[in-house]
Amino acid sequence: MLLLICLLSLMLASPTLCEVKILSTIDGKTGPPPCAIMCSGVSTETEVWVNWTGKGNKFIHFEECGFVDSPVFTATVIGYKCPAVHVYATYKGYVDLVTVADITPKELVDNRCHVFWTASGFNC
Repeated sequence: MLLLICLLSLMLASPTLCEVKILSTIDGKTGPPPCAIMCSGVSTETEVWVNWTGKGNKFIHFEECGFVDSPVFTATVIGYKCPAVHVYATYKGYVDLVTVADITPKELVDNRCHVFWTASGFNC
């Protein structure tokens, strides 16, 4: 019975249950399915926001994810009166985000604007 419990535990913890499929990328490059990964995180308001022509600008670094090319990146801002962001540029280890509305870095911090993000790409 103990052997059966161990086998069931191993099957439930199997990485195949967390399969990631990436159907397309901006440059059309896709890798082999075992190399597809998803990485995510939260950039809090205390991490540096800077002013860029009246808009908020932030670089989010994700070098630890190990992407070999620029990933597909999605970001959502959550907080009090926080504007949406758009991806200005994506690289294999970081992304450059800009708010769609005019706002100061101080307002972004005071409004506790957190950036929740996911990146999908390939690590081989």
